[in-house]
Amino acid sequence: RLAMALYESGDFSAADQCVGELEQLGRELGPAWRVRPLFFRSMRALIDGRFADADQFQRDLQAVFEVLDPAEFHSTWQMHQLFRLAVTGRDAELLAALEEARAAMRGTPIEHQGGDRVLVSFLVAMAGDLPRAREYLAALPDRALGYPDRGLTFCAAMAVGRCGDARRAALVEAVLATFDQPFASQGLIGISVDGPI
Repeated sequence: RLAMALYESGDFSAADQCVGELEQLGRELGPAWRVRPLFFRSMRALIDGRFADADQFQRDLQAVFEVLDPAEFHSTWQMHQLFRLAVTGRDAELLAALEEARAAMRGTPIEHQGGDRVLVSFLVAMAGDLPRAREYLAALPDRALGYPDRGLTFCAAMAVGRCGDARRAALVEAVLATFDQPFASQGLIGISVDGPI
């Protein structure tokens, strides 16, 4: 949690140090403790555009999953894979994989609160399929856009911004303003009805 909070607040140096400490724990405590640091390293590599490094972290994660099969990480793994497809411009693969991702979230709290549709609409909008993203967003009640997770709320903000929904963009901006720490990417990407800045 501390590493994510540090990333979200924009303190990447402290977050990287925290992840390094998690990696040390993983070496001492075994494979189950290696999962989160590998996710963080892969996410950071994707954000930095170091796709070869991200691929290596993904292979390392896959090796851990083959040993542990940690059920609680399957949806996180799947969303991470989808994000990778989106940031590398593999739109056709992304769009084909989205329904499988939604199926994996069926019956979970994230689906019940609409988080699955928030994530899917964000990824579809990133892939440029704005009509489909608008369909997903139209099916969501406003309360789903104020999900109590900063990451999901940021995804909602990006989706409504890309889709040009000024009313909902203002609603999500108001929700983001209630968090203790700003989401670092908010300042880098921005929320605009014209799309990401």
